[in-house]
Amino acid sequence: MSGSPAESFDFGTLPSGTRERFILLFALALIGCEQIAIYAVILISGYYPGQFYLYDWYLSAIIAAFFLVVFASYAAHQKDITKRFGPAGPLPPEMQPVCDQMLSKAGLRHVKIRMTSTLLQQDAIACGFPFFRTVILGGGLKLVFRKRPDMFAAIVAHELSHIKNRDVDIGYLSRAIFSALVLFTASILAFGMARFLFELFRNNPLGIVQDFLSYYVWGTQLQPAYNVIWVGNSVVAYLFEFAGLALILILAFINYTTLLRSREHYADLGGCFIVGSGPLAGVVGMASPMRKSLFRRLIAFHPLPQARLAVIADPPSLLVPSNWEVAFSGYVFGVITQNLYAGGFLHNSGTYTDYLKQAVSGWSSFLVTALPLGLMLIFLLVLGSQNLRASVAAGFERGAGFAPYLLRSALAAFCMFASFAAGCILNTSFLSVKLFGNPENLYTVDILTFSTLVGATAIAAFVFGFYFRNLYPISSFRGLSASLRAIFLFLWLYLAVQLAQLIYALAAPDDAGLDVPRVPFAIGLMVYIAIIFMLLALMMALARRRTRAGAVS
Repeated sequence: MSGSPAESFDFGTLPSGTRERFILLFALALIGCEQIAIYAVILISGYYPGQFYLYDWYLSAIIAAFFLVVFASYAAHQKDITKRFGPAGPLPPEMQPVCDQMLSKAGLRHVKIRMTSTLLQQDAIACGFPFFRTVILGGGLKLVFRKRPDMFAAIVAHELSHIKNRDVDIGYLSRAIFSALVLFTASILAFGMARFLFELFRNNPLGIVQDFLSYYVWGTQLQPAYNVIWVGNSVVAYLFEFAGLALILILAFINYTTLLRSREHYADLGGCFIVGSGPLAGVVGMASPMRKSLFRRLIAFHPLPQARLAVIADPPSLLVPSNWEVAFSGYVFGVITQNLYAGGFLHNSGTYTDYLKQAVSGWSSFLVTALPLGLMLIFLLVLGSQNLRASVAAGFERGAGFAPYLLRSALAAFCMFASFAAGCILNTSFLSVKLFGNPENLYTVDILTFSTLVGATAIAAFVFGFYFRNLYPISSFRGLSASLRAIFLFLWLYLAVQLAQLIYALAAPDDAGLDVPRVPFAIGLMVYIAIIFMLLALMMALARRRTRAGAVS
């Protein structure tokens, strides 16, 4: 097989092509796990104050549970694929010789190729554990085999290349890490919200409504704004903490999808080495083109068809990191470094409560901060050596010389430094730790920082709202619309009473006896208004859905 650049390329360099990205994902998982663990300890310690000796065990238990979920998710990936594809059986006899020939060319043993019975499934996927790999083919590929056997061979060769390049372990472990991050973040935020509501109604079941009646109806001297201020401070603290966690999730998700896209390129080159570039280019060309928006490209699990064809035509271009990869890596390093600094700030500060100091001063916290730091150093060494080797190899193979790629490396280094500085500055995690320890530090935050945090939260809500909207559409929950409308109506009336009280307290003169810090109070007011409009919009949407359903029936 000669002539095509992809067929004559040295594939000995491919398996190590993106290992450093997996190291980066692992470091992100550890630092995200640490942030989640510290946040959980802050919440748990509210129920067990003063028991400092237990906090290290809380951290250790949360981290151990995190990685247990990771490996459990990885161990269950084959069952998940079987559920999605359906039960698979042996290959038809006419396909077996073709697949055996490709296994021999790829140099793979202990790999089974099986096929499902349904003709609607025309995809293929590689799965399994070391020494027990399996390629599952959809039953619809029978038609492809009969009409275009060369394209069938290209599809199988692509999946065999995933196994050859160890993409199965890297891909499913990275998916498990990201899934565990999402699961733990959601559970911790849910626990925090439950604790917030518990504290709000524990001593006063009617909350600020009772304060309103006590002050304005019964004539007592209680200040109705006290609970409102507490709610405003708590909401601000949760907002900043959610922004920090959401930023970690966004970076992990983008890194995960970038990892998958890069592995698709390597699998394409491996498939060209097995069956030739012509059939594989034909398979890639048949893929439906995606939209070219930046958002679609960032969240896509597969590269654009034109990008895949460009790599097949010029394999050395894959080894040279793109400007986006360099800038993204630098920004992630900045965020992780600032997270480590946030942990040190929380530990050394004398203004926070004692249990926070104890939570981050033990051996378990030191372990989860030192390990990502070591992984970052390894990543920098691997990335630097690979960039140098890739630039030299690409330069001499193209006959362009070394000087242009030396200049490109210098520009990449400057880009990484600039994005690293941006990651240290435009980072929510440090401020979220600071504000959660003492919400009154809100007075020290300028409008630029606050708008940055709110923007990060909005982006996170949009991304994950888009994801979960496609995964769990509200129309699939039958029988809940009436209950939801009743709950929304009750909450809307409850918040409307609170809103009236908030407006009066905010507009009250200074001699009215209301000692109200204006900043958290105003933020609490905005939060309540936003919640009221959101509930009203949901009620109207459910009413329109019910009207359309009645018209259809």
